[in-house]
Amino acid sequence: MIKMPYNFVPLNEKVYYPQWSGEVSFNYPFSDGISGEIDIKIKAVTPVFVRDSEKDENDPDKKSEEFCHFVDKEGKKHYFIPGSSVKGMIRNIVEVISYSKIMCQDKKLSYRKFNRAYKNNMNVNNIYHGWLVVENGEWKIKSLGKVGKSCRISYKELERILDRDEVAKIKKAKEAWERYEIVPEMFYHIPSRGVLVFTGFSGNKKAEFVFSDRIEREYTLKKDVVQNFKDAYYLDNPSLINQNWKKLWSERAKRGERIPVFFQIQNGDVKHFGLSMLYKLPYKYSIGDLVKKQQNPKEELDFAQTLFGANEGDMLKGRVFASDFYARNVKRCQTVTLPLSTPRPTFYNTYLVQNKKNRIKTYDDKEAQIKGFKFYPPKKMVQGFDEICTQHPNICTSFKPLCKDTEFHGKIRFFNLKPQELGALISAINFFGKKGYYHKIGMAKAYGLGTVEITVNGVKFTSYNQKTYSLNELVKIFVNDIEKVLDIKDYFAENRIKNYLKLHTYVEECNVKYPPVEKFRRMEKDFQPYLVRDFEEFGGNGGGGFGSEFKIKPPKRRK
Repeated sequence: MIKMPYNFVPLNEKVYYPQWSGEVSFNYPFSDGISGEIDIKIKAVTPVFVRDSEKDENDPDKKSEEFCHFVDKEGKKHYFIPGSSVKGMIRNIVEVISYSKIMCQDKKLSYRKFNRAYKNNMNVNNIYHGWLVVENGEWKIKSLGKVGKSCRISYKELERILDRDEVAKIKKAKEAWERYEIVPEMFYHIPSRGVLVFTGFSGNKKAEFVFSDRIEREYTLKKDVVQNFKDAYYLDNPSLINQNWKKLWSERAKRGERIPVFFQIQNGDVKHFGLSMLYKLPYKYSIGDLVKKQQNPKEELDFAQTLFGANEGDMLKGRVFASDFYARNVKRCQTVTLPLSTPRPTFYNTYLVQNKKNRIKTYDDKEAQIKGFKFYPPKKMVQGFDEICTQHPNICTSFKPLCKDTEFHGKIRFFNLKPQELGALISAINFFGKKGYYHKIGMAKAYGLGTVEITVNGVKFTSYNQKTYSLNELVKIFVNDIEKVLDIKDYFAENRIKNYLKLHTYVEECNVKYPPVEKFRRMEKDFQPYLVRDFEEFGGNGGGGFGSEFKIKPPKRRK
């Protein structure tokens, strides 16, 4: 049985596009427009940590262990939660409760495991090799032909060229950059054959590569092929970027120098490429492809975009603003050390809807569906990682949270909101006025940190000649508006709204956490038919979080 510490609010097929989105103005307020501010208190129910952005002067690559703060003239630290963090948390919830579009990067993910599905989609008999060059912003590959015996060199042959000790070290090194540190120079020239090329470790590797200078053909790469490569190797993400690219190829690419790559061809063009022969293969469908099929989103602004603003070409600025939230009665906890690897959508077992009877769906399946909006339910803190972090310190992160009962105070300011918009904002903050629900903010949510209780201390209206509303009236206006526009009979009876509320209920007895590595490996094996069994409250489509079980069956043996 495998349980995960997160779950999903199912993706909505209906999307709310406000009729007034084209009429929003900062100069001409709505006749029923409301402006003002909401006084808010955030109380930590469990320890909370929001990382400070300052870098260590002695080690710029090291992330700060300190809670976000500034130091005044007297040298005193003032801790706070940035307004952007609070606003982002609230916007995410408004997207859910207002039936807005799911906001995600439209990119193709790549296989992360050499499994049966990878083998079926990677034609190993049709792999080419060549030199990648970037010239005046254009990416090109100069092909050297198909990969064959002539472009491989065994370790026995290398021992006749290089020192035997060097070859032994090369065989042990797992990364290409480590191997290039061992040889006398990058692209070591082998007489009458070409230059020595290293790639990353791949199983029981018995040979390396030799790239010649005999160019057969040049291909100009399409933009989507280049972007798929960048996404696969995280070239646009400094914290996750592929180390071989970072340490070996990044600067060479900027200088227009050649980089050894492997690729496949389809209809006379490069289909995809990578840094090793069995490179990171992109899936057939992007996240955006699946979202378009499920939500069929329009170019119009949805409810959340109309309220908070849209980034696409500065279409619209937001009308909600958050101050920083400063801590009071501060009590610092002891340093916490945890493995904080971020879950990613590449783990399709939980990020895609899985049918209980059929095979596992991946991003290669046209009928695959995105689960929806991910949340971490509040729960008690998970303990017992000392041994793991002692044995594997590189995967663990140390940080200094603020203890439970720390309070943060600040304001949410709003300008020219329709009553239903302010109702949505209030509903996202106080859970429609219902008690017993909690927000999550900051790091280590999966381990129980970051559970907070938000209290609305008061709402101050600043517009002239306007009607004032109670909080309950605003919530009711928003709910009635959603029901009318989307033809919903009972908003709170909707499956996804029940899921949303359930995922923000503090479940003290639910001590779920990420499963051990060996169980992840079992889930990723080829034979993996498994069942997802949900709590009835989740309506059968919430699988992958607390209250969900993955039952792994052994493979059937052939007679």
